[in-house]
Amino acid sequence: MDRRTAFSIGFGVLGAAFIVWVGFFKMFNADVWWHIRAGQVMWETKHLIHTDPFAYTRAGMPYLATHEWLAQLLFAATYALGGGAGIVVLRIASMLLGFGILLAIDRRSIWPNVLLVMGAAIATSQGFLERPQLFSNVLFAMSLLLCFRLLGSGKRSSRRTTPFALVGIEILWVNLHGAAALLLLIPLGAIGLQWLVEREWERARMATITGIGVVAASFVSPNAIGNFHYLWLLLTDRTARLLLEWNPSPWTDYLLRIGPFWLIAAAAIVWTRRKPVAAVMILLVMGILSRMALRHEVLFLITVLAVIFYELSHNVTWKQFLEKAQEQWAMMTALGLAVTALLIRAHLPSQMILARGNLVRLGSFSPAQGAEEFLERNHIDGKIFNTYLIGGYLLLRKRPVFIDGRNDDYGAAFLRQTFAANEDPGIWEELERRYGFTVAVIEYGPRRPGDPFSFTFLKDNTAWKLVYVDDWAAVYLKSIPEDASLIARFGYRVVTPESLTRNAFSLSNIPSETATLHRELERVSVEDPRGTKALLLLGAIDGQSGNLNAAAADAARAISRAPNQYEGYALLGSILAAEERWSDAATMFRRAISLARYLPVHISNGKIAEIFERAGDPVFGRQLRQMAR
Repeated sequence: MDRRTAFSIGFGVLGAAFIVWVGFFKMFNADVWWHIRAGQVMWETKHLIHTDPFAYTRAGMPYLATHEWLAQLLFAATYALGGGAGIVVLRIASMLLGFGILLAIDRRSIWPNVLLVMGAAIATSQGFLERPQLFSNVLFAMSLLLCFRLLGSGKRSSRRTTPFALVGIEILWVNLHGAAALLLLIPLGAIGLQWLVEREWERARMATITGIGVVAASFVSPNAIGNFHYLWLLLTDRTARLLLEWNPSPWTDYLLRIGPFWLIAAAAIVWTRRKPVAAVMILLVMGILSRMALRHEVLFLITVLAVIFYELSHNVTWKQFLEKAQEQWAMMTALGLAVTALLIRAHLPSQMILARGNLVRLGSFSPAQGAEEFLERNHIDGKIFNTYLIGGYLLLRKRPVFIDGRNDDYGAAFLRQTFAANEDPGIWEELERRYGFTVAVIEYGPRRPGDPFSFTFLKDNTAWKLVYVDDWAAVYLKSIPEDASLIARFGYRVVTPESLTRNAFSLSNIPSETATLHRELERVSVEDPRGTKALLLLGAIDGQSGNLNAAAADAARAISRAPNQYEGYALLGSILAAEERWSDAATMFRRAISLARYLPVHISNGKIAEIFERAGDPVFGRQLRQMAR
């Protein structure tokens, strides 16, 4: 085995391991649940869905989201075979396949191209969430590979077979992700323009015929014209502007993550000038798309990698440099490992945030899981109002929903009104009168710091009673005779979602009220074994009342549930400090500080600095005092 092959294999394995690390987290996307359920319904009925079977607010209305039918069947089959773990494996496999296809553009330069692939993986890890876009990413990468081979090939056999392969990809793609398959026309149009500029009339004619074949292939689907109708909805319907993924990311964030790839691609094109018209055209069109919606950024990064690899594969100077560089194998290995270490360091904040939510593992997570289980075990079957992002999970559990992630099916007016009900009691009451719901399942809390807290008006609404709450979701029942016994049994008197989240309790001087608070928090902690908010509050209350043993037990339970959240360690550290166990307290606070280092919180003040000083670490204590200033 020559040195270049060894380099390629070694760094190829390293790159694959890195991509697995980036993609290894629980299935938690809000939309995947309704995709799975749609696939289940199609499998059970043996035909496409035509009338909405999921939302009672759309009863009898046409079901519009049929363009992803094949992807939904694949998701349903994967979930049936492997559950959430199976979907995670599918995600990782799609990442490996998509990036592997791009590396095949220049198979002789796996090193150092794999380093760029690793950088792209962390720049757009959210572009590989478990949705039909997974398949679009892979098929778009394959389309670019074939288009660039068609562009650079002088072989007549390749020019004969590649157009048929592209048409075949289009047929598969249009059934997996509808009109997204028309993206194939962008690289085809670019290479056709390149050949027109070069006066390669026969090749330009071939590109035109292939494009016509691709358009014709886009009708080889049960949806046929419906795919184009759905595309028109996406482009004209105003619901997209209400959703984060359909808006561009802020320029500062975009330039930080995507800007370096723009620069490298521009340098590669200027330096090599291999088919520059096609390269620039593909890059510009996909770059414009990436500034129209955050969800298109992954497609741009796939494009930019393809352009870079294609250009440099035809750069003689670059190839000669790589040949000489690999003679210095020790230095190049060290350089590659150093770049890998920097990429790992760059992605650590994202990994720590995932770990904080216990998401770095196989399986699935939904904020509505505990709420749904409460409804199920208490046989609560009333008409439900639910918030937007948890509708998909309730739908999977075969509950008729108020709304779910199919934004185009519901329309902009309905979405605006539903979102406005988060803060406006008047709109809430209007929806209640119109749809007659008697159960509310709400994902509460601000999604970003500074956002208002949702549905706070319900705590003062005597017609609704909180009967379940955990760290993510709450269940309210309307005060109707049918639910009177449930409200009497489960109704909360003191705890609310907002107070649970913001620790907005004050210990009462009335023992009975304090006892009620303690009892309700204990119930919250028992009903959902995933949560920690109630345990942390119990620990604080027990600590303030002098029951340090109980407080330490509460903190330990919180740590066991969420070992990567700083709050439990900070609480236990304060309890140990109250017992003057300075060394143990310092250990807990050191762990808390480590876990919070990528969060917008500062665990540093004079009291904590004193703990480290008493524990025999005055240097770190001084550092904390300086940080607290």
